[in-house]
Amino acid sequence: MLIQLSQLSVWGGGFAFSDLRLIHLMNLLEAPRPAKSLLPLVGQFAYSCSYHITLWMQLSGIPCWLRGENAYYRQKREALGLADNSFGEFLKFRRLADHSQKLELRSSWLNRVKLVLSNLGLVSNSINFPMPAHNSARLDFTYKGEPSLSERLNSLWNEKLRLVELLEGERARANLSSLKLAELEQEIEVLIGRSQSMVARIGDLEAENEGLIRRSQVMGARISELEGHSEAFRVRKLALIERITRLGHDFHAVQSDRNWIHSELGRVNKENTRLQAEVAQCWDAQVAAQSQINLLYQSTSWQLARPVRVLVRYYRTRRFDAAGNVGLFEALRRVARKLRVPAKVRSFVGRKLEVCRR
Repeated sequence: MLIQLSQLSVWGGGFAFSDLRLIHLMNLLEAPRPAKSLLPLVGQFAYSCSYHITLWMQLSGIPCWLRGENAYYRQKREALGLADNSFGEFLKFRRLADHSQKLELRSSWLNRVKLVLSNLGLVSNSINFPMPAHNSARLDFTYKGEPSLSERLNSLWNEKLRLVELLEGERARANLSSLKLAELEQEIEVLIGRSQSMVARIGDLEAENEGLIRRSQVMGARISELEGHSEAFRVRKLALIERITRLGHDFHAVQSDRNWIHSELGRVNKENTRLQAEVAQCWDAQVAAQSQINLLYQSTSWQLARPVRVLVRYYRTRRFDAAGNVGLFEALRRVARKLRVPAKVRSFVGRKLEVCRR
């Protein structure tokens, strides 16, 4: 079995193999030795956490299992031809992926690249990259496979707890909103009454203003005729002008009040719409709870426990029904109706049991 040093450190004392062979790849790369001095790499199967080591083992003729717990490594496992769904299935069949077609395609591609490079002239072997700007976006490096599946599950669980807490808060707010809705409806009725009276008042003031404007026009013409005859007419003209000005100010004040009332009505309508939506949500929750209660009443356990509930009710209240109308005498009377007993016997027994009736 071929494994990596990183996997050995994870196993620790659980590693049960005493005979092993250590191959340090970095030493081979830094100080390569003759091929004759290297022992052939053999094994029944290999276990690796790196897709590079997995490909190396497959090319060496050794079936290798690639461990992976996220979408990234599942993609690599599929690309390396690992068709087994579990490590146990891999140990059972130990299938070796066939990369012959891919190697032929790679060899063909390398030959094409060599042909292209051989036909190129001398070029510079250096590439210059400009320095990034100071205001460029910063990207944090994240190692492949991070965050892990457990970290993502923990994050989703914490998010679920936060949403549950928010849901409880919204339910509490919905209970308060029903009370606030009733208060707002009363306030809306008051505001609607005030707005109707203000609209009627505005209509009266507009009509009065139009009449005053017409009267002022008539009076202006008449004042123009009498202006040179009497100082009293001039004083009266000034008084009328002052009154018209005051009425104009009153009209503008009423107009501003009307605009304010319209804005308040718009705000109240929006608040009413929002509260109606909250009431609809509360009503849906109530319907769901009622459906669960109906399912409980229709369950088999509820039907089977019915005689026990009747006996317990009779023991506590001396009545068989929840309304308290059926006692022992009434129960015997209803049973006697269903039995084929002569009328004389039934009357005799009824008189004897009359003393038990409450």
